[in-house]
Amino acid sequence: MAVKRIGDVELRYTLEGEGPLTVLLHGFGGSPGDWRLVAEGLHADGRILIINIKSLFSHQSPLSFTHQVNLLSEFILGFVEETESLRLVGSSYGATLTFGIQSLLGDRVSHQVLINPMPLDPLKELRHPLLRWLFFIYRLPTGMFTFALTPIGRRYFEALGRLFHMGLGTQKKIRRFNHRKWRLIRHAIHRFLWIARTEDWEAWKAKAPVVRPSCWVIFGSQDFLFTEETYRRTAIFFGSDQLVPVPGGGHELILSRPKLISETLTKLWGKA
Repeated sequence: MAVKRIGDVELRYTLEGEGPLTVLLHGFGGSPGDWRLVAEGLHADGRILIINIKSLFSHQSPLSFTHQVNLLSEFILGFVEETESLRLVGSSYGATLTFGIQSLLGDRVSHQVLINPMPLDPLKELRHPLLRWLFFIYRLPTGMFTFALTPIGRRYFEALGRLFHMGLGTQKKIRRFNHRKWRLIRHAIHRFLWIARTEDWEAWKAKAPVVRPSCWVIFGSQDFLFTEETYRRTAIFFGSDQLVPVPGGGHELILSRPKLISETLTKLWGKA
């Protein structure tokens, strides 16, 4: 992957194809490789810019959601001419980043697709009570460690491992929960909670972009993080003019339903 520095942050990326620019952002616990099959179905539709946003979470100093939005906006503008428009596509946390980016770039964004978008102020919207409780006990000195020793704790850390799989490659199931994996997941949870708790989400909720692009929201009906009702409310807030539920789909649609995602994107581009 190529590397470009914005401020004191290095962002890795791949850029392929010719024509209109489509930007793909993966989720908080994901990787740029998650987009591989989706991107293969989009190569005929223009340039595909896949950004590895892991460095935004692993930076020595925590970077707020707002700071990340500003960095990515500056980074993306380096790939388009002054009058050229672009398309934004994001999954989970990356989808919500596209909302922030669009609020800054305005009519430079012609199309926007949010796949299982993380709602603003996400800790209040988590679907499973035990998952909310798990994030609560993380604040206790030994709460997380003690919980991890129990059978139910083991199962939930495996679920968290699928969500926050930073450094675990493409492996989606933790077969051996060793100390290294514990540290990786613990670091990811710590950064996610820091972002979720320190961001001024009310300020973001108050934003009402004057110009909204053509916006579609795609979500899995069996997502274990957020409910269908949450996604519908989030879609309305983000100004979506098309809601695409995926029956039986989970939170990682770009991995489990790549053909559906690429076909949906191509359909949206065709409406331009």
